[in-house]
Amino acid sequence: MNHNSPPADNVQQQTADNDEPQRQHELVACTWTSASYRIRGKAGHEVTDGESRLKEWIEYHLMVGFDHIYIYDNSGAESSLAPVTDLFPSHQVTRIDWPCRICNNWKPANADPGERSSQYAAEASCLNRFGSHTKWLASFDIDEYMVPLGEHHKSMKDVLNQFHERHRILSFKSIRAKFRTDKGRPIVLDGDRHCNKGKKPPCLVPNTTNLQAYNCEPVELPKPKWAARAQKQIYRTDYVQHHFVHYSAITRDTLRIENDELAIDEVKHEAMMLHAKAVVPSNTANRETERGCLGHTNCNMGTPWPGNVVSETDLKEKGTGMMYNCFVNDVIERKWVPMLEEALKKRSKART
Repeated sequence: MNHNSPPADNVQQQTADNDEPQRQHELVACTWTSASYRIRGKAGHEVTDGESRLKEWIEYHLMVGFDHIYIYDNSGAESSLAPVTDLFPSHQVTRIDWPCRICNNWKPANADPGERSSQYAAEASCLNRFGSHTKWLASFDIDEYMVPLGEHHKSMKDVLNQFHERHRILSFKSIRAKFRTDKGRPIVLDGDRHCNKGKKPPCLVPNTTNLQAYNCEPVELPKPKWAARAQKQIYRTDYVQHHFVHYSAITRDTLRIENDELAIDEVKHEAMMLHAKAVVPSNTANRETERGCLGHTNCNMGTPWPGNVVSETDLKEKGTGMMYNCFVNDVIERKWVPMLEEALKKRSKART
């Protein structure tokens, strides 16, 4: 559903006994996305799975307790994500047409670094327009999944409820997960020399949900401190005044020495963020080479350590020769993947 202004019934109400605002939601997500986009860099490959990714991403985050999701649709005049957002009730998902162009798409470390003012403005818009209707807000991408771990956490709200009142900014570390070779299917792409007919080995695309296909991180939990460089945050809207991609830039107490931000320890706090950044098909073509996954552990493709146990002697998968290089999260695999698959099936049946 499209909205150019907050619905009338969302107007902030005051409680009778105090001045604290009575908020409609406890946890809301915002994302800036498009039906297709190009990976950062001069020769960035085009990624065209925006619709399927968004459908899965919305379904998953509603499943883990987000009350409402705002989609800032940057698709432009030639396409729209409305066919996806219309699959969901308007009280849970709102699409905002946001055709503002990206100024440039260079990588951050380039001499002329990437500048995505369209994304930055969308994030500011979401906080300013809808922040007063929710206690907690998160702005993140459709390849990022907030995951409750632990047996007692049935939703992200359970995760939030464990924290002291003074923890008003929660930071989730980010490491790019790997595309599991055992969760891929062959694909032929005419016109792509890496993926044309007869190419050996064939290029791959996921044959399951992205949540499962990319459930393979290169480090064990908890994630190292350096993974905070691309962190994403869930924050209290009555505290954060301006948020900028990875950081709470301005808060009510910006000049104070004390810090109300808490870095999530994935093991201690039983929650994590999975970064399932897309591996385009052409980048799967060299996996069975010494320059690929036969000779390196830092290739794009993932071969999980058996039982998540690192061996000092058995370093390669029997049969393929690909080096073990990642760890499957058991809670995602055993709990959230089956629940997501079932939810997607129900959504599809409801539309037929």
